[in-house]
Amino acid sequence: MPFHKPSRAFSLLEVAVSIAILSIILLSIFAMFTQGMHVLSHSKQVDFATERAQECLETVRAFGVGAVVAGTYDSRIGDMPVSGFPPYPYNPAPSDYPMVVEATTTGAPPGTIAVRADVYYQPDRKVSLETYFSL
Repeated sequence: MPFHKPSRAFSLLEVAVSIAILSIILLSIFAMFTQGMHVLSHSKQVDFATERAQECLETVRAFGVGAVVAGTYDSRIGDMPVSGFPPYPYNPAPSDYPMVVEATTTGAPPGTIAVRADVYYQPDRKVSLETYFSL
């Protein structure tokens, strides 16, 4: 009876299965990396838009309620500020982060003015912040 010595090498099937498993793992890692980069880019845009809206509302608060001029100011269509309102960072020139500032009297409670800043970080996505002033 001949004695058969076991082979120490890998078969072609074992190598092919190993390569397939390794490929699936590497593709999964690559997909997670690219998705993470997309999320990071989106969060940077939202963060910048939020900072811009917050800066506008803080500037309005610093100037006081007397500087508020009721109306809607849309930098996407080139609306110009009236008597210094809305203040910087509102910019009527085209920019990567266009802004819409709206000042309205709310009526609840009487004598309250609402100022909302919408900053668009993509054509269909925006950050909205709002604050209220009493006269």
